[in-house]
Amino acid sequence: MSENLIYGANITDYGAVADGKTDCRDAFIKAIENGESLIVVPYGKYIIKKTIKLNSNTKIHLHPNAHIIFDHESDENAPLFYAEDASSVEICGGKLVIQDTSEKRVDKMLHFKNTSCIRIRNCDMSMFESNAVILDSCEDVRISNCVIKSYSFAISLTGECDDITVKNSEVSTAVFLNIGDNDKKGNISQLNIRNITLKNPLHFINFFNGTARNVRCENIEGKIGFSFVSVNDGFNMEDADFENIDIHSVSHFNGGSNIAYFNFRGSIDGLEITGFKRNTECEAVPFVPTLIFMASDDSKVIIDGMMLDNVINARALSKTVDMTTARLTNPTNKFIYTLECGIKKNDTLTIPLGDFDNLTIYKR
Repeated sequence: MSENLIYGANITDYGAVADGKTDCRDAFIKAIENGESLIVVPYGKYIIKKTIKLNSNTKIHLHPNAHIIFDHESDENAPLFYAEDASSVEICGGKLVIQDTSEKRVDKMLHFKNTSCIRIRNCDMSMFESNAVILDSCEDVRISNCVIKSYSFAISLTGECDDITVKNSEVSTAVFLNIGDNDKKGNISQLNIRNITLKNPLHFINFFNGTARNVRCENIEGKIGFSFVSVNDGFNMEDADFENIDIHSVSHFNGGSNIAYFNFRGSIDGLEITGFKRNTECEAVPFVPTLIFMASDDSKVIIDGMMLDNVINARALSKTVDMTTARLTNPTNKFIYTLECGIKKNDTLTIPLGDFDNLTIYKR
């Protein structure tokens, strides 16, 4: 965006001072209350000390070298920008920074509740232990071309969320995406994630509490520190595709009973994994499985297309997929896969295509 602002309300006309010292919150509030639909933020550093609430049809466009620094004056954990019961909200460009101190902590930067048509693009978000984006019962969300850095979550989804797309972004966080929390389920439909570069987050996606339908992840690359995808006990996931995944694990921890790149402990109905590549630099345990299913009664599992070029095509087509143990890995550099499956008395296991150095099937 050029510094020569052709249209929109310049925030400096409402009293904002880009000196990195003056609290500019009142200027944003005045512009929003005046009904400005497009607020432009020129080059400079703008201090905000209290949450700015966005109305419907509010767009904030920042110059690429404009910084909004949230130096919050209280410890109430309120976000920088907040929108509730709104529609058509956009934040574009610039750098958003949370000024954390040992005395004051903020747990989120952007918080949207019951809001639709959210656009977040070309933003560089940096914080210490804060969540970058909280979506609570939102729909039609597009997050694109962003850089997100934090020791917490990049994106957290709770409530009824529909049609969420995250693309063309770079992430360095503890968890890229978390669905549900201890207090509230996340019931998600139409989740699309593509063209993401991971800069050593511990986890890519954590399906923690709730349900997810129509999940599409493609073209994910980079480094992770722990697991790639985890589906927690009690979580229900239906129709999920993971395609063209090329990740580099920098470390794995000893002592974990369910360490895996894909760790499915919940209920899975319709899963496809194609074009998965793992490149391990350091693993503290000798056998780190790529894929784990945990068991429940009356399970039926189909694992299809085990290939020797370190590419996995695994498909589970049963209504529930909860095996005792199903592990697929490349434990050596010779591209030899080992599949270990523990099945119950009435379970069935079908392997229509495979080339295994060692296949063990046991009953318990």
